[in-house]
Amino acid sequence: MPKRGRSLVGAAVGSGIVARAAEQGGADFILAINAVRLRSMGAASIACMLPMHDAAQLTLEFANSEILPMTRLPVYVGVNPWNMTKTPAELAETILEAGFEGAVNFPTAMHYSRGYRRVLDQAGLGPRAEISLLRAV
Repeated sequence: MPKRGRSLVGAAVGSGIVARAAEQGGADFILAINAVRLRSMGAASIACMLPMHDAAQLTLEFANSEILPMTRLPVYVGVNPWNMTKTPAELAETILEAGFEGAVNFPTAMHYSRGYRRVLDQAGLGPRAEISLLRAV
């Protein structure tokens, strides 16, 4: 908990070396999200928002193998319900057993228009599914 009047600083990272640099630079916590990883791989920024792959699995893999071993800071992992092969409870267990502090909903359906969010919700991939996942974590 920060002292009164002090903000917390989080660093969004996609690799272990950047996590270490963020820690050395004074960050308070790390956000491991697919956007930074995909950008470092040369993908356009919008690629992180497309429901075309299992973003949770991609992020868990690199964050677990590269970020957790490189920092002593709390690490929050970006997950979403797209193409999930696990229930929210199973994914929550995986996240916490790996040593993550918690999760954030990234990428999120909230960046889409109301109509597109409705379509995602009907497919079980929208805000309701995200909320269910975050509650489980």
